[in-house]
Amino acid sequence: RIKILNEMEKVINKSRNEVSKYAPKVKMILIKPEKIRDIIGSGGKIINQIIEKHDNVKIDIMQDGKIYIMHQNMEIVDLTVTYIQNFLKKIKVENVYEVKILRFVKDKMDKTFGAIAEIFPGIEGFIHISKLENYKVDKVEDVLKIGQIIL
Repeated sequence: RIKILNEMEKVINKSRNEVSKYAPKVKMILIKPEKIRDIIGSGGKIINQIIEKHDNVKIDIMQDGKIYIMHQNMEIVDLTVTYIQNFLKKIKVENVYEVKILRFVKDKMDKTFGAIAEIFPGIEGFIHISKLENYKVDKVEDVLKIGQIIL
């Protein structure tokens, strides 16, 4: 046995600084157990969207609130962690967020009176026309464009 170990040591004389690029990278985050159902969603809808959106990342959720995120690419693991953390944040009406305009909202008369914006990935909010500028805005389309990033 010692002979085998000595032969192995000749080839691998020290441990590697990094794991193989093919080995899965893992991060663990802890959430409140009562938030687990928010992450999973009805029929697994939310968790499946997260997995699909992040290159089929593997996510294991434990009953105590531990969530293990695994993928070969650490960047995808980090993006998934950030996505989950943002998804669980409480949005406060009085706070200012950088958002992306997704679509306009029209009334029965086909007049645009606001916009739907993405606050965090998967989290949307409504912006009323009266909150767009410090002056009266006649048409939402005059001050906003779909895909525009605003504060």
